[in-house]
Amino acid sequence: MVELEKKAINSFFWDFSNKYLTLGISFGISIILARQLSPEVFGVMAILLAIVGVSELLTGAGLIGALIQKEKISENHYSSVLIFNLAISLFIVFIFQVYAEAICIFLNIEGYETSIKTICFIFIIKSFTSVHDARLRKNLEFKTLSKIGFISALLSGVAAIALASNDFGIDSLIYQLLIQSSIVMIYLNVKFFKKNLVRPSYKALLSLWGFGFNIFIANLIDKIVSSLDTVVLSKVVPLAEVGFFHRAKSLNAMVFESFSSSVMAITFPYLSQKQNNKNELVKSIYKINSLLSIITAFLVGYVFLETNNIILFLLGDKWEPTIYFAKFLIITSLFHPFITVNINILTTQGYSKAYLKFILLRRCLSVLALFVLYYKGIEFYLYAILFQGILECLLSVVFCKSYVKVKMKNNLLVFIKYIFIMAFTILIAKILLSNIKVSTFIELIVGFLLYTLTFISLLIVVRDQHLYEIKKYFRKNNKLY
Repeated sequence: MVELEKKAINSFFWDFSNKYLTLGISFGISIILARQLSPEVFGVMAILLAIVGVSELLTGAGLIGALIQKEKISENHYSSVLIFNLAISLFIVFIFQVYAEAICIFLNIEGYETSIKTICFIFIIKSFTSVHDARLRKNLEFKTLSKIGFISALLSGVAAIALASNDFGIDSLIYQLLIQSSIVMIYLNVKFFKKNLVRPSYKALLSLWGFGFNIFIANLIDKIVSSLDTVVLSKVVPLAEVGFFHRAKSLNAMVFESFSSSVMAITFPYLSQKQNNKNELVKSIYKINSLLSIITAFLVGYVFLETNNIILFLLGDKWEPTIYFAKFLIITSLFHPFITVNINILTTQGYSKAYLKFILLRRCLSVLALFVLYYKGIEFYLYAILFQGILECLLSVVFCKSYVKVKMKNNLLVFIKYIFIMAFTILIAKILLSNIKVSTFIELIVGFLLYTLTFISLLIVVRDQHLYEIKKYFRKNNKLY
């Protein structure tokens, strides 16, 4: 078990590092591309990516999650899912090719039919990738995924810059996506070439369907509802304000949602391997939630403290209205990792129907928040999504207790403790920084140092046992790979 935990921590490090290195590369490349391409091009690309995001869920149909969750998996299962995904992908590509013009008219992007016909080939590419990706995730081999993810992001970014410099317009962004996915596909399929030749089995596919279907429906609902805020926002506020809100949302996603997705990616296979040992499961959940609570409180606290400087430094003065939205979204990010772990407990223990119920309740709350937005405006909406985050947190605890029979009281108390430590750290750091007059960049560095020292000092004052456990772990395992 100790070896499994070490592997999980190492995997988290690699997945977390990959996401932020990739985001860093993508952010730098996007700045260069923004100077070469028009805002219209990026607007159309955003719409295309939204279509791809929803349609992509149809290809997996929840079976990828089932591959990771199911304890006993044969090569027949992998090959069966691959063939199934490929068949669905070919069908989606056919629909996009035939109805490209109608889709463009519906989305008000006439003249981009060729772009739709080109970008849809991403589904075929990913159908050859997702199964082998699941294979590596199941075995917690995130080091391999991290390396190929970093390389593919870098090479595709360079290609996009070259294409944009030669007036390829939106095609430079489309080919960036296709090149990045193709590099990953080629590497994984060369690595697992012999395993691709295993004969698929209808029986093997059917054995995954019960779990996978519920996950598929849940993720589809989740994706559709979470995309509705843009539509509603455009009806109630000026377009400029929509831009400020979504800029805040994208920055928040860059920092915190990547962190949550890393948590999801690691804890899912890790907890799946403990599904037959209740005592070990309970201990692991407590350790994971404690560690994540510390990390989340630290990250959220610092970004909240320096929100003004971060946005002004990265985006400039014209994006100052983004600060107001960002602060609300940052606070809601406190709950994401905690909720993620709790929901992972349901799926790893095979409670896919419970997961579906949670997502339905979660998105009912989202719909209610959207009603608040439509009738009361964006300010009330911000308070609504903050309240929604608190309710989702409590709901995840109730679901864990009801279905998995795991008592979450200690986990919740630890989570609340670190929130209070974070709040005191922000207060102290803010007082200390108020007497320092330096440039924005220098203040970001000084703020980080002051916040870090204050946060660690408070952990020492309250004699936090998890701080010493982390220190002990890194002393014994000073190498992560």
